[in-house]
Amino acid sequence: MLYHYYLRIPYTEDPYKEMCKDNPEERDIYKVVFLVAINAGTEMKAVRGIRKKLRNDGIDYDLTDKSLKACIERIKKVHPHIAKFLNSGIGRQLQYFEGCIVDLVLSSMLKEGIQCLPIHDSFIVPAEHEDKLHEAMVVAYQKVIGDFMPVIDKK
Repeated sequence: MLYHYYLRIPYTEDPYKEMCKDNPEERDIYKVVFLVAINAGTEMKAVRGIRKKLRNDGIDYDLTDKSLKACIERIKKVHPHIAKFLNSGIGRQLQYFEGCIVDLVLSSMLKEGIQCLPIHDSFIVPAEHEDKLHEAMVVAYQKVIGDFMPVIDKK
């Protein structure tokens, strides 16, 4: 959403893939670092939040300030376009956008008479309505974020 809404860049890649190409096991670590740093208002708040989240999730990693700051810097190096958004607190705005998208998807499914269960940034519908859900997700994303295709994973 950062690339799409704020920069108007049609980014569709896995944002963690490049950071973890040498060590795919680090994906969970960088996902935590990325998400916490986007939500934190300062670097120190990000470091404390990352440390807490990694501990709570039982992820074994060097939790020193130096190591966690290095992870943040790695994200900035791999994603220079969105580096300015790290430690900015912009995540609250993104959460609002996500909530708007969820509301639109649920409203669309309700109008169609389709049962739809939201779980974080995912939805569960009966298998025969998968195409309708996909369409509703694309329409909602484009209405809130702009004329970009969202990355939608089916699980």
